[in-house]
Amino acid sequence: MVKIEPDSFDVMGLATNQSTLFASGHPGINSKFAQPVGVLSSSDNGVTWKQVSLKGEVDFHMLEVGRSDMYGVDSGKGELMYSANLGKSWSSRGNNTYTDIAIDSSKAGAAFGLKKGQIYKSSDSFRSEKIIKSKLAFSAIELVGKRFYAVSGSNLYLSTNGAASWATLATFDKPIGVISTSESMLLVATGDKILISKDLGKSFK
Repeated sequence: MVKIEPDSFDVMGLATNQSTLFASGHPGINSKFAQPVGVLSSSDNGVTWKQVSLKGEVDFHMLEVGRSDMYGVDSGKGELMYSANLGKSWSSRGNNTYTDIAIDSSKAGAAFGLKKGQIYKSSDSFRSEKIIKSKLAFSAIELVGKRFYAVSGSNLYLSTNGAASWATLATFDKPIGVISTSESMLLVATGDKILISKDLGKSFK
């Protein structure tokens, strides 16, 4: 639950492009926000929020954002939706089949999707896709610049050539549940621990 003075809302999707937070979910009790809230944004680390789009229309349970591209999965209809202007306007890509999405901010419409453990590449915001074959079965992906992170079991992998090949970056005692990255920090949730690396995955604390 996120507190918005004097409101609050239940966050179901949350993403950041380093400068702005974006969220989707449900309003709290006596909230002025619509049900569902659609897409909200905050430029002060979540202290205050403003409406961006889809007020009363969409509850995104998966939300990904890049420099200008955004993807959201509508929990009600199961649709994958795409925005080329940071959530101001949206178009549908049909029924969602991806469990995770990593945006390539070097080119509009470029992204990677994770489906049944395999990574797919798209250059047209998932109007089309091409599988990148791998013997590994992945469960999560993150992309920052040219550093592409992927999870398989208790192993964290790194690719610097667009997922063409992978190197083991770190191995943990228990399977990895969640990863999150920025240009300076890498976060891994494994078992009951949250570990942080400030040296691009060379060490975790």
